[in-house]
Amino acid sequence: MEFLECNIMISCEDGTSFYTVANTLSFLDEYVGRNIISAYIKVQNNEESLMLWFGSKETLLEALLNF
Repeated sequence: MEFLECNIMISCEDGTSFYTVANTLSFLDEYVGRNIISAYIKVQNNEESLMLWFGSKETLLEALLNF
């Protein structure tokens, strides 16, 4: 599995993209307690590109571990 991108929307005007898992987790640590409107990561598994949606740091880690 290869991590491609993460996009996190905190509000309608504020969205951020990351290209490493470490940067994504650091951002989520800084914004603990704030609502996430939508968030997903794109991963590449063999020939297939997938989007995994999450709502918190915990659900992101769970998605990555269970993938």
